[in-house]
Amino acid sequence: MDRILLLQSLKKERDKLFSTRKTDQQKHFSYAYNELYKDEPNLLRQTKSIAYALEHEPVYIYP
Repeated sequence: MDRILLLQSLKKERDKLFSTRKTDQQKHFSYAYNELYKDEPNLLRQTKSIAYALEHEPVYIYP
């Protein structure tokens, strides 16, 4: 029973952390799409912009 309560409390903490984190993914995507890769063909431009946005996402490591 204690283990279940512990897991429930850990889940609540994890959910609270994930719900409060803010990222600039859309800002990074727009910057890459409109500035960095504006001379690329559209499909390549979209792909590189998504990769750029994901590359600049923060990494959270939880024990």
